[in-house]
Amino acid sequence: GGMEDTPVAKRFDRLCESFYPIAEIGAMSDASCNSLTEKLHALKIDYSSNSISENDKNQVGTQEDAPSNGKTTSKTILSPIPVRCVGRPPSLRKESKVDKLIRQANEKKKKAEQRDKKKQNRRKRKLNKGTRKRQNRRRRKMNRRLTPQI
Repeated sequence: GGMEDTPVAKRFDRLCESFYPIAEIGAMSDASCNSLTEKLHALKIDYSSNSISENDKNQVGTQEDAPSNGKTTSKTILSPIPVRCVGRPPSLRKESKVDKLIRQANEKKKKAEQRDKKKQNRRKRKLNKGTRKRQNRRRRKMNRRLTPQI
């Protein structure tokens, strides 16, 4: 079926089959287990450094094989585009009853303050409007008195 057919899986199976008898021998005593783990650790270091140098050689080879028309074929990996998460929007998240009551009380206070300010401004405008009207009437009267009637 799937993974068993790939060359990597076949090599892995071969290595495991050859390792099991060695693991059984290493499990017989503490001394053999310790020496075997040290040797495996050394092998791991050797092969990991070899695989790194082989990967570097492969990368150099692919760079040389790249087309020489001035265009680079390297693809940069970008971070994913942010999307909104599923569920309630942040503005409509559930909040505790106490927090909700406190918020509502604060909103009522703000609205009441704004209403009071509007009322005061209206009163001021009315007063100013009334004084302007009175002032204009006085001016007209004075103008009538000053101008001779024909």
